[in-house]
Amino acid sequence: TSTESTNNIDSNVSISKDIIPSVDDVSPVPLVIVNNNGLVKLIYETYDELFPITDGSTTHENIDEVYALSFVMPNCRIHLSKYDPKQKRQLEIELKPLNEIYIEENPTGVYHGLIADEVYYVYIEQDSIQLELEKENNAKVIEILKNDEEIIKKDDGRVIESCSCIYGNPCVDEYGCKDWNNRYAIAKANGWKGF
Repeated sequence: TSTESTNNIDSNVSISKDIIPSVDDVSPVPLVIVNNNGLVKLIYETYDELFPITDGSTTHENIDEVYALSFVMPNCRIHLSKYDPKQKRQLEIELKPLNEIYIEENPTGVYHGLIADEVYYVYIEQDSIQLELEKENNAKVIEILKNDEEIIKKDDGRVIESCSCIYGNPCVDEYGCKDWNNRYAIAKANGWKGF
């Protein structure tokens, strides 16, 4: 008899297609982030500091104040991402757009959509002019190091002293002395008391 009552209910209920809205008529439900005030952990290289967020937002200035990135890389841009470096590289290989990799910035340097107690990664985009200057500097340093390397290769490990006779001490090394045969006389003339 339970089957009969179910059939009766089904036959008595008619659903009008006008009452059920289509998928196109339904407005998207706005995403409400509950936990958008508090602290987030921002990781850059070996640093991992907590930063305050308000309404899911922080700024370039707040991050730079702690990490001093613009001191080391003037005019750099700071980006935040929820992806660690390995994941980020994979997304770049897959040619994902930057807005899928980095946290939204609007305006530039103001980060939105951060969630308290989450971890984000800091990435730096160096200023192109500064990057060129750095490359030029590095090239100069490399050239200096190459020259030093040549000098080191020529050095056999002996320290070459200058002639000490003129300071009142007879030389002990024939190759550093300016007048080996007269070293004692020169040293005595310059204050050496003798043996």
